[in-house]
Amino acid sequence: MGTGAALEIVDVVAEKWGGRAHYRAPMHVLGEDEHGIWLWGPRGRAIRRGDEVVHTTREDSVALAPRGAWWFASWWLGHRAVELYVNINTPVERRGSDLVYVDLDLDVVRTVDGEASIVDQDEFAEHQVVLGYPADLIARTEAEAATALRLVADRATPFDGAAAAAWAATARALDLPAG
Repeated sequence: MGTGAALEIVDVVAEKWGGRAHYRAPMHVLGEDEHGIWLWGPRGRAIRRGDEVVHTTREDSVALAPRGAWWFASWWLGHRAVELYVNINTPVERRGSDLVYVDLDLDVVRTVDGEASIVDQDEFAEHQVVLGYPADLIARTEAEAATALRLVADRATPFDGAAAAAWAATARALDLPAG
């Protein structure tokens, strides 16, 4: 297909507890399957907090917004250290042209050498106090992070990366521009 094929572009919006703005980034909707909505983030995308660009991506990424799950997964293609980054968050909701979730701080990261771990535990502990996380939210977040860690470490579907690789190949064939 030609350069810059047109697909729907959505903003993936991560809020913090209490509706506080966090990050926003455009992504192309590639399609849906049994795992959820697959998205493409070409290198050069601006990650914003409000009107400020806080980061410009250096690598392409393919992401999965699952239906009803408490995570959002991103495969960082060609990154020298991180293969898979899984945010632990409330289930993704569609709000107009936005996909929105509440970021609950904990993340599961798998490095390119295959090591998986939970990160940002200090931020999670701080936000329990500062943002006033209720006890049931804390327990759910910890349980979801532990489950995600096990699935990521075991390379269970879809964390094995097979579907992500197929969607990435589709996106690269379309030569999608940064949004």
